[in-house]
Amino acid sequence: MTTTLPSSTVSHFMCSIIPPDLLVNIANSDQVSQRVRDGAQSTLNRSKEVRGIRQSHVHNAAGVKAVPRRAVAPAATQSNLKRTIYDCQRRSGLPFDLDHDGDLDHVPGFPRFTGVKLFDEGYKVTEATDTSARNVYEQFKQTYDFYKEVLGRDSIDNEGLRLVGCVHYDEDTEPGFFNAFYFNEVMAYGDGDGEVFRSFTDIIDITAHELTHGVTEVTAQLEYENQAGALNESMSDVFGSMIKQWSTNPKQEARSADWLIGQGLFLLPDVRALRDMANPGTAHDDTPITGPDSQPRDMSGYVELYPATEANDNGGVHLYSGIPNRAFYLVATTLGGYSWDVAGKIWYNTMLDPEIRGVDTRTAFKTFADLTVKHAAEFGDTAVAAVNGAWTAVGVYPWNPEPRTAAGRDEL
Repeated sequence: MTTTLPSSTVSHFMCSIIPPDLLVNIANSDQVSQRVRDGAQSTLNRSKEVRGIRQSHVHNAAGVKAVPRRAVAPAATQSNLKRTIYDCQRRSGLPFDLDHDGDLDHVPGFPRFTGVKLFDEGYKVTEATDTSARNVYEQFKQTYDFYKEVLGRDSIDNEGLRLVGCVHYDEDTEPGFFNAFYFNEVMAYGDGDGEVFRSFTDIIDITAHELTHGVTEVTAQLEYENQAGALNESMSDVFGSMIKQWSTNPKQEARSADWLIGQGLFLLPDVRALRDMANPGTAHDDTPITGPDSQPRDMSGYVELYPATEANDNGGVHLYSGIPNRAFYLVATTLGGYSWDVAGKIWYNTMLDPEIRGVDTRTAFKTFADLTVKHAAEFGDTAVAAVNGAWTAVGVYPWNPEPRTAAGRDEL
């Protein structure tokens, strides 16, 4: 059936793991094959089309469901995990079921789904199971279990929402789709190209990052531009990194974790990861393929891109996410132990705080920082000192109400 976006949808944007400027650099690089350049450009074009579809239908949203204000104690009830894995079969349609009636829906402007369902919850994977499907099936469980066991949250919407993934998402072109994204309650995964990127199903923090966009969408509802958008991206990095640390055997403590997002995604020798939360701006060298890692480590490198446009990544949402990323890293490592024991709960309680909703996109860092201090008080003076120290280290404290500004580009 044809349907509009559900009332729980509030974001105007499709959130994806790869920043557009990185794809632009690959598309323009003479150090990769023509097929890779074409694939990067195709990914850019398709992402722009999906965002356009999103914006044209989001006005139908009528609000969101209420969510609990506080993190609750881990529930002792049985898991409510529900997973469904599809194969997109190298096409660009996705298996939307927006009214959750079991029948796939068609979103106007979006290609119809022509792939196949692989399996539902309870399927017993074997060595013969599609590797990408097997990876996603397990990563969904790891992400669900973290939110359930650590934070008492029952899936993305806290009401047991089914986790749906579609592997081998593509444009019916060689060499593949160079991204992963969460859109209309479906995770879509590209296969990469085998030259710059491996499959996007191989990395747990990519899945956790994208599913956390769904959590942010129904809780903090951070608008996807400027500082609010950078916080949106940062929340996904923060929880993506925690889930990687939590799902590793043995679990990693904050001070021994690598704090890298997308480690292993690149097949290039000089590229460690997409982002480094501990040391923003150092995840990769200024290679002739990727270009520089330009994330600033503190507010001294912050320049407000105004107006926020698609061409400047909605005001630098991936660029400036490194500032709150480093703040979280500093809190977690200062307190020690597991990052989710205190630091993660402070960030989660702030995500649930009604005061963060509708935050001014140009002053969101300060508002968010103040709320983390408020919620840190629930864990004692040591936690408050760690949070205040972190926001001071990244230059959010003391707050500068008049940052430098620069005109944004109009076109990619």
